[in-house]
Amino acid sequence: MLLKDGGMMKISIAENLASIKDRIVKAEHKAGREPGSVELMAVSKTMPVANVVAAFNAGQMLFGENRFQGTPEKIADVADSIRDKAGRIRWHYIGHVQSNKIRKIFPDFELLHGLDNEKLIIKIDRVAEELGIIAHGLLQINVSGTVTQFGLNPMRAIETAEKVAGLKNIRIEGLMAIGPMTDDEYLLRRAFERVRIESEKIAELKLENVEMKTLSMGMSGDFEIAIEEGSTLVRVGTSIFGERNK
Repeated sequence: MLLKDGGMMKISIAENLASIKDRIVKAEHKAGREPGSVELMAVSKTMPVANVVAAFNAGQMLFGENRFQGTPEKIADVADSIRDKAGRIRWHYIGHVQSNKIRKIFPDFELLHGLDNEKLIIKIDRVAEELGIIAHGLLQINVSGTVTQFGLNPMRAIETAEKVAGLKNIRIEGLMAIGPMTDDEYLLRRAFERVRIESEKIAELKLENVEMKTLSMGMSGDFEIAIEEGSTLVRVGTSIFGERNK
């Protein structure tokens, strides 16, 4: 629950963060993985600047936003609020990447999570070349099978990776997936397992400018299962900040 009083809100967010980090450590241990092998992203979409600053002051450095509108201003306001510590905060773009927003996204985000088709990736590469930068992104995989969810069919993950391999101004760093909307642990586990297997197959190909060092899987309701199935980056919002503002 988010409280209006600034001090109380900070304590609430700090406590939530501590709880999530403890659960991540326990999930790593249960899976027999090294401590610290999983990074936590705080999904701050729709959350006000004060909540982001509270999380940052509690030790959280990585945040995720999924919409471009209003986000550059929000990021600038956060940076102004933390001033000399602003260089420590990091941002990932976790929403669907729209072609007409590519050029505007680059200045603020170090990693784009929602790369779901070859044409989009090629355009990002071209814009990055024009700007004289290297873009970094993850291929998004649709493991739920729902038509309303963005992402590549898992059977096309390898094909897409092969087609974009060698592009000079973009680096594919791994895969991203959203688990199916279910409480069935078996279905969740199998979905995350499938993404991990696809990442292992792609890694074996040793494609140019394609790595599989990041598996972005797991959110508030399923991140522990995702960790057990190989996730290296979990995206948690509600369990840190409370219910989103509409």
